[in-house]
Amino acid sequence: AGDAQDQSQQSGRLSSEGQEVVRRSVLEMGRIAATVNEAAGVIEQLGAESSRISDIVQSIREIADQTNLLALNAAIEAARAGETGRGFAVVADEVRKLAERTSKATGEITAMVSAIQEGTGKAVLTMQQGVARVHEGVALTSKAGNAMHEINDGAQKVVDSVNDISNALREQSSASNEIARSVERIAQMAEENSVAVRATASTAEGL
Repeated sequence: AGDAQDQSQQSGRLSSEGQEVVRRSVLEMGRIAATVNEAAGVIEQLGAESSRISDIVQSIREIADQTNLLALNAAIEAARAGETGRGFAVVADEVRKLAERTSKATGEITAMVSAIQEGTGKAVLTMQQGVARVHEGVALTSKAGNAMHEINDGAQKVVDSVNDISNALREQSSASNEIARSVERIAQMAEENSVAVRATASTAEGL
């Protein structure tokens, strides 16, 4: 009974420890989900900023295209002016080259921004999938926690039952000992009665 009681109590302790581990796991997974959600929000914000950058770059490109067109028109007018427009033609040509370089640079920036947006989109999607899996893990861990709670309750009931049995056995042992002592007293009294009877019989024979 003692071994069974010890084993039942050990099972109860292990069940309680397992339940605590599951509870902590649920809390930690919840923190992980919150952190991933926060990171996804930051990346989404980065994607929004990239979109604004893309809009600004598009405006710069449009201005560069208009500047390039104006420079070409200015060069044509300078050519028509002949010698007097030569200096203006040089300036118009430099403005045209600057507009072309600006347009090329905006194209490169647009490509980089597009790559950033694509990367952030994939990162957000991956994080969202990660959050979904974390939530699934939390749900499964919660179920495990409930199961551990039921196991803990069952183990506690077993411990209580074993304690009751152990107490009953102790009471039974005490009662058995008392019965044994009573039987011994009865046997002793019977022996004394037998001796007394024999003595009485012997006395009667002597009369």
